[in-house]
Amino acid sequence: MINVLLCREGETDSGPICVFIEKLAINTKLNITETTTAELKHKVIVSNKTAARRKTTFVDRLYKFAVKNKYKHIAYHMDADHDYDKRYSELKEQFTNEMQEICHCLVIVPKEMIESWLLSDMDAFSPPINQKILPKKPEEIWGEENDPESNHPKNYLKRVLYSIGKQPNRDTYAEIAQNISIDVILKRCPKSFGRFYADMQEFIKERT
Repeated sequence: MINVLLCREGETDSGPICVFIEKLAINTKLNITETTTAELKHKVIVSNKTAARRKTTFVDRLYKFAVKNKYKHIAYHMDADHDYDKRYSELKEQFTNEMQEICHCLVIVPKEMIESWLLSDMDAFSPPINQKILPKKPEEIWGEENDPESNHPKNYLKRVLYSIGKQPNRDTYAEIAQNISIDVILKRCPKSFGRFYADMQEFIKERT
């Protein structure tokens, strides 16, 4: 059993992120405890000395909370929001060598957001949908979030779900993630899900 401490962004992200982590942890049983950046801000007190030395990140707070509670596997999720390479590299850098000597550290950055991954496989939806409804390259769609007709991933997925009488909530997102074929999502979201897939192989190794 591997105990994982996961910091994720929004409420709807929670279900699918946990599902994807568990699906990729083949033959490895996980126990995932979730927290958010808002919760970490209240749970973890940063000393004035640390704050004066450098800007404290939520990764710092997550690591401090993990060590205090004896977690050896910590994961941090953040949507790319149309800036994938920068978001991923910045988060990777925040997990310092010192942290990685103590914990397995996983960065989860969907390009552009978790909804992009969920738009990859027509067979993941129930009732069934036509593949033509989904974008050919889910990682590359974008648009204005405040325009419900735009190709912003949240709006795109909402329209697909409304067309089959479903609501865009945590349970629906988790159901789609559970039904997604890993082979399909790797093919249709190769950059960010491909990297997540590779990173997971190292993450699930037991810390000795």
